[in-house]
Amino acid sequence: MKKVSPKFWTYFLIIYVGVGIIVNLLHHQAAIQDTQYGMLGIFALAYVTSYLRMPRFNFYVIYFVLWMVILRQIGGYRDWTSWIIFAFMSAVMAWVTDWIRSGYAQRYDQPKKKKVLQYLLLVIDFYLLLMTDFLFIIRIKKRTSPVR
Repeated sequence: MKKVSPKFWTYFLIIYVGVGIIVNLLHHQAAIQDTQYGMLGIFALAYVTSYLRMPRFNFYVIYFVLWMVILRQIGGYRDWTSWIIFAFMSAVMAWVTDWIRSGYAQRYDQPKKKKVLQYLLLVIDFYLLLMTDFLFIIRIKKRTSPVR
């Protein structure tokens, strides 16, 4: 798999979210929609896990289980075929997340001493990941709540 530079991933994320905000504002909608929340969640997860040193298989298992839970919560359950679709999409999302993680992790292939600022950024990124997922789930639950 070809490794893509971290600078490219960061520029891609900024442009993707920026264009999405502009399009949403032109259509008189909320600035950030579900697709931008999902993309921010993927990148935050990939960036935070780029600091970890584990075998690649462990990352695939973690990502697969995480995406399976998220897709089950927001995807809705119809019958047993839903699980096949959830599993397929979880595998694709795990692969994409690992691809982005390996791009960010290539910066850390040479041994370096960790600085306090890096740990602080890791904590901030983890907090942003949790808030992004929390806001995304709240928006989904708000839309699917029964009308009285």
